[in-house]
Amino acid sequence: MLEHGEIPIDPSTGKSVHVLHRCDNPGCVNPDHLFLGSHADNMADMKSKGRLVNFRGKQHGMAKLTEAVVVRIRERVASGEAQNAIATEFRMTPTAISSIVRGRTWAHAGGPLTKDGRKLGRRHQTKYLTDAEVCDIRERVAAGELQAVLVEEYEVSRSYISNIVLGVRRAEAGGPITTDSKTRPRPNARVKPARTLSDKQVRDIRKRVEAGERRYDLAEEYGVAPGYVSRLVAGKARIEAGGPIQHQHGNIRY
Repeated sequence: MLEHGEIPIDPSTGKSVHVLHRCDNPGCVNPDHLFLGSHADNMADMKSKGRLVNFRGKQHGMAKLTEAVVVRIRERVASGEAQNAIATEFRMTPTAISSIVRGRTWAHAGGPLTKDGRKLGRRHQTKYLTDAEVCDIRERVAAGELQAVLVEEYEVSRSYISNIVLGVRRAEAGGPITTDSKTRPRPNARVKPARTLSDKQVRDIRKRVEAGERRYDLAEEYGVAPGYVSRLVAGKARIEAGGPIQHQHGNIRY
């Protein structure tokens, strides 16, 4: 200020322009070593002098992994290993592992990238199913097997199994597409019951719930939604069928 006066205002930003150092010594106040410029000028000056270093990968101070470890993670996921298991092993979040295997982070590290990943969470895996496995799933559901059993066996999400069965996913893999009541709803889904129950069956359901049986088990047995069983035992549906009505939830086992 003593040598050149007030620092001017940049009209494009309304703020004072930067004072740059030719000697790259922040503490220097020699007027001959100082010149004015914008933030962009400052960054360009830094880059031209080789002081702009892009710390990435293991060079970054916050990095928990190395390039070699990232490659091993990608190879394990590509071979079918569950991402959430790897996340637990490395004490990272499933989202962080997903970003690694998709190349959103550590893109420079190499290794096979997984493009067909699915959402992670409880029971959600990124395991890839072959066409033969997809056909097997469709055939078993068409034969009456519960989707929940296949979820556990194949270690994929319930929604993924449902989409396979309905042909929403992997339609080209073959196998029977199920569009009827054999595609069972998830628990507590508010859907129309898959079949009509007789008065005797309704009374049987009410008696068995009163005796302590779980309504979800009865829903599976009779091929209806658990929510419909709840309405039956509460008398909100088929009240004319008879049988004991539960007016409070305290005595009903789910």
